[in-house]
Amino acid sequence: MLKPIYLFAIPNDSKCKDVMISMYQFERWNIKYNSVSIFDDQETINRRVLAKFSDIGEKQFSSLSYNKNRIKNYLHEQIKNAN
Repeated sequence: MLKPIYLFAIPNDSKCKDVMISMYQFERWNIKYNSVSIFDDQETINRRVLAKFSDIGEKQFSSLSYNKNRIKNYLHEQIKNAN
C-alpha cells in the first residue's frame, strides 16, 4: 500500500489523547498513512478532547458494537482499492 492504514482503538479520554499525540508525531515525521479510529463509545469522550481529535483523525467509527459490519466493509474496500 502506498499509504498504510493505521487502526486505533479508543476506549476512553486518556487513550484518545494518546492517539492524538501519536498522530501529531506521525504528522511531524511526515509519515503518510490513513487513520481509522474506532471508539468503544464516542459519546463518553469529553467534548473538548473529541473536538481536537476531529481536527487530526480521518475516518472515525463512533462505536465498535454498532459498526462492526461498516468497519469490516470499510477496511475491505480500503485494502481492495490500494491494490
